[in-house]
Amino acid sequence: MAISSLSPISCPFCKNTASTFEEVADYEFRLGPTTRYYSCDQCHTLFQSPALNFEQLGAYYPKNYFQEKNTASRFRLKLQKFFIQSGLNQIKKLTQTYIHKNSSDPVHFLDYGGGDGTFKNIAAECIPQWSFQIMEPHEKKYSVAGSSTDSKSSENSFDVIRMHHVIEHIPAQDLTQDLTHLFKMLKPGGVLLGQTPNSISLEKTFFKKYWGGYHSPRHTVVFSKTSLAVQLQKAGFKIIEVVGKPHPAQAAISLASLLKLPHPRFQAIFCIPFTVPLIFLDYFLGKGSVLNFTVQKPLKS
Repeated sequence: MAISSLSPISCPFCKNTASTFEEVADYEFRLGPTTRYYSCDQCHTLFQSPALNFEQLGAYYPKNYFQEKNTASRFRLKLQKFFIQSGLNQIKKLTQTYIHKNSSDPVHFLDYGGGDGTFKNIAAECIPQWSFQIMEPHEKKYSVAGSSTDSKSSENSFDVIRMHHVIEHIPAQDLTQDLTHLFKMLKPGGVLLGQTPNSISLEKTFFKKYWGGYHSPRHTVVFSKTSLAVQLQKAGFKIIEVVGKPHPAQAAISLASLLKLPHPRFQAIFCIPFTVPLIFLDYFLGKGSVLNFTVQKPLKS
């Protein structure tokens, strides 16, 4: 339940008042402290206060945060590959529409926050003509085949940049700088695309502090459709689409956290069938638990 604050604070993005908050524990890994998330009265962004920085956040990512290929089940790997291939088909359509390149044309692709490289490796197998690279927000470097390159020399280098569940991990105090940096790294006409939790989703309303979109304390900020669009425009991007979509895995993690299962992140798969009604409501009411966003760097900026 949201608690009214006796001392409302200012939203770090729109500067309006945030007068309610929720105390959210680390239900998934039980590593982090209980974190206070304020909700902006105006733009509905959820943000931590006090805000954690990259150095502090690092302590709350366990060694098994990413499912490595050698530890994941064969079924999980096949499922993961299927979803990545489906996503790549959509990305290829985007490149044809907005960048005017086909899958046979060379495309320079950056997976920003690419983690253990699973997406990059599968994508490189599926589209060998494209060049796939990884960069981590806290390192400001991108890696190619095991080597690291300073990103300062990479302006106007990429046709596509992907931020899949990354923007919410970046501390609020660093976010504007990071988005501006990504804008510079894109070629004119290049596309930035990604997915992030939706602060005003039906799922958030239903699960409250157990909502998987909090992922406390690792998610430092969660945007609404409006506030996300504003931040992307401030960085110079042209909005193509910001739209809410259901996310079965996030709904399942929310239910597993509510039920206080010992390992919600890994046991969530058993909860998916029970979240189907909520997922359908997400879809039909247009209040999906995640926001898919696609934006473009203008040809003349």
